[in-house]
Amino acid sequence: MESNHILIVVEESDSSIGFYDPNKGEIGRIKTGFWPHEIAVSDDGKTAYVTNFGIKDYDENIGVPGASISVIDIQNICEVKRLFTYKDLAEYKKYKAPHGVKISPNGNNLYVNVEGEDEEMLIYNLKDSSSLPIQFFKIAPELNIKEKKDDFISNFDIEEGTHNFLFSEDGKYLFLSSGKKGVFKINSDSGEIIDNILLDENNPVRGLTFTIDKRN
Repeated sequence: MESNHILIVVEESDSSIGFYDPNKGEIGRIKTGFWPHEIAVSDDGKTAYVTNFGIKDYDENIGVPGASISVIDIQNICEVKRLFTYKDLAEYKKYKAPHGVKISPNGNNLYVNVEGEDEEMLIYNLKDSSSLPIQFFKIAPELNIKEKKDDFISNFDIEEGTHNFLFSEDGKYLFLSSGKKGVFKINSDSGEIIDNILLDENNPVRGLTFTIDKRN
């Protein structure tokens, strides 16, 4: 029986992506950056984005924090370019270890959170040929909003420890899994904190998903 599906697997310890046909097994493999972690696939199924995290885990000092996101041509099973988490040396030292990656519901932007010296949310414009971030959301202990006039539109400070995130169905909000600090609901455009759900600090929040009906 022929299959119309391809399973794309990020294989962390091998620093590669495996492509599998459910009936035929592995049909291809490509190398990525060191210790890749998360993947997002475009709605048309043509492109995948893989974060090259570079370290074993966000709270372990094993490996070297990465600074790129691999852009994958799924049909041709190849890497076509990389998006980078920095524009200069100063940013390179701070904006490392990209982890969570999501495409906005309208398909216009790619959101990536980095867990390096400065925890940031980077937003890339997928409709522009430029590989530079168009906005940075700063994730740190302070809760004040600061306006910048350089390459990013705005940034905001929230609790450190954010590991991953997801969009609301309409794309207006992001829900951040922020470890011991629980879950944050923020405005996906401005970064304004809408709500914070505090859970048991002995059980850090690492992942999020919705129920099937998207009501919870």
